[in-house]
Amino acid sequence: MRQRSVLAAPLLLGSLLVHGCAGIPPLETPSGRPEILIRGGSRKGATDGISVRLLPNGWKIKEASEYVAVFGKRADSFGAAFLYGSRYDAIPEARMTFTMVDTDEGLRVFCVMEMVTNPGSAFERVSDLTAAEGGPHCQNALEEMQAEMLSGRDKEERPENLYREWIEDLDRKNKASNHSLQPTRP
Repeated sequence: MRQRSVLAAPLLLGSLLVHGCAGIPPLETPSGRPEILIRGGSRKGATDGISVRLLPNGWKIKEASEYVAVFGKRADSFGAAFLYGSRYDAIPEARMTFTMVDTDEGLRVFCVMEMVTNPGSAFERVSDLTAAEGGPHCQNALEEMQAEMLSGRDKEERPENLYREWIEDLDRKNKASNHSLQPTRP
C-alpha cells in the first residue's frame, strides 16, 4: 500500500506541474492578441460602442483620446485583493486599454487587460493579463461590440443615435409649449 502512494505522489505532482503551467493558447487573430477589424468604422463610433458596453457595468473612463480609450474598475473580489492587493491599497484596479488604428482594410481595435496594484499612486505596479485569462475576455467584449456596431449600421441604434428619438420628442414638446405661451391678439 505504501509503495502505491510513493509512486502516485510523483505522478500527481508531475501532472499538476504540466497541466498547471499550461497557458492559454494564443487567440486566432492576426497578432495573436485581442483585436477586431471594423470595415468602414470610425474611431469615435468604436469609442462610443466600447463606452456603451462598459459604463453600465461599473467601468469608469480613465483616459480618452482620438486613438486610445482606457477604462478602469475597482477589483474588489477576494481573489484579486489577495493576488494584487498591497499594504498601501488592498483593492487593485482592473484596466482595459483600447487602441484604435485606421488601416487600408478598416479600423483595427486592439485591447489590453491589466491589473494595477496601488492604482493612482506613484507606486503603481501593472500586471498584464492579456496573455492569460484577460485575453479571451477582451476578445469576447470586442467581438460583441463589433457585432452590435455592424447590426446597428442599418438601424438607428448606433451609439451616436441612442438618444435621437428622445431629443426629437423634447424638441417637439418645447415647440408646442412655446406656441402655447405666445400672447394671442384679440
